Amino acid sequence: MDTLIPILLGLLILGVGALIYLYSTQKNSGATSVNQDLLVQDLRAQIKALQVSLQNEQDLKTKALQRVSAAEAIAESSKSQLAEAQSSNAIGLAQVRADSEKNIAELKVAFSKMSTDVLKGMAPDVTKEVATKVEPLISQVTTALESYRQTMQQSILGQDQAIAAVNSQMSQMAEATKLLSSSTNDFTAVLKSSQHRGKWGEQTLRNVVDSAGMSSLCDYSEQVSTDDTRPDLIVRIPVNRCVIIDSKVPEFDVAL
Repeated sequence: MDTLIPILLGLLILGVGALIYLYSTQKNSGATSVNQDLLVQDLRAQIKALQVSLQNEQDLKTKALQRVSAAEAIAESSKSQLAEAQSSNAIGLAQVRADSEKNIAELKVAFSKMSTDVLKGMAPDVTKEVATKVEPLISQVTTALESYRQTMQQSILGQDQAIAAVNSQMSQMAEATKLLSSSTNDFTAVLKSSQHRGKWGEQTLRNVVDSAGMSSLCDYSEQVSTDDTRPDLIVRIPVNRCVIIDSKVPEFDVAL
């Protein structure tokens, strides 16, 4: 294109020169010729065509330069956008992963609703038939799961209550064992003492007469001193007689 423009300019200059020459020749000779007029018209037409071609070439060159500038601007903008895209890819990748995980979770949650929507989008008869067959199964599964959950809760609650009851009984047994051990030690100490054995014998004798329905007001007397003796019990019997009872507990070793 750059070499074509000078050629067109040269041809234009030659045409103008030829036109000037013919015009001057015609003026000097004073002759008018049809051939010369035609030649002048032809030269003028060629000059006009050359001017149009030259203008078109100039326009094409201007447009080409504009396209080159636009292409360079687009290339520069593309480089900048590519750099920005590369810099944002790391952040975008993490965001895409997070969004993907979120979308998967949402898809799982929406699975039930999607199934219902699909059934609704089907033909009415097919939807009714599928719902009739599927709903009882879903109801059975739901009932079974609820029953299993309640059974597990009751079992866990029962185990907790049983463990608490066993712990309470173990604590009570420990307290009872401790109390029994203390009472056994006291009882052993009592039986090893003659004074305590005497008191135990007196109490046992009192329990015997009380069990027989006798009253201390009229049937017997306790610890009545006569001369140098003091029996544990004097029982009154008819004909103004009495029976003297003195309780005795033999001495023996006690090992509990």
